[in-house]
Amino acid sequence: MSKQFEASPGAGFNDEQANIYGQRIHTLSQRVGVVTPHDVVNDARSEDSPYHDRFEWDDAKAGDKYRIIQARHLINHIVEVKIVRNKCEPRRVKVRSIVNVIDRGQQGYVPLHKAMKTKALRDQVVARALNELRGWRERYAIYDELAKIHEALDEVIPDEEIDGN
Repeated sequence: MSKQFEASPGAGFNDEQANIYGQRIHTLSQRVGVVTPHDVVNDARSEDSPYHDRFEWDDAKAGDKYRIIQARHLINHIVEVKIVRNKCEPRRVKVRSIVNVIDRGQQGYVPLHKAMKTKALRDQVVARALNELRGWRERYAIYDELAKIHEALDEVIPDEEIDGN
């Protein structure tokens, strides 16, 4: 029985393509064991590879695209330490300092404190957080060890939101 794969939200490709790519990567893992991104790139070098066209093969263009990825990585990994006072004991938490939003039609990054002061931006940040919770819950739904966490999420997020309805 073959596995069925689908694209996750924001993938940039459709379910049919995701199924083809997933089948190929699954087959690759049977051949090499643990698949690394390097393995996928090497497999994609062949023009016969189903995901060959997903990669930029012009080194000049790819270099600039890689720097954009590095910039996103840098921005997404800057956290701010906050002191949260829950119940009696204050504790340190790390939160993203800069968040990705769409503001007046332009997608980019703003400091978290600015996003939280503007209703439209705050709504985006909260919606993303809820989507991440839903995604986490769906990814780990089969783990009995996490049942109590799933129950707690069920209490805070209505069923229709968890199911995406």
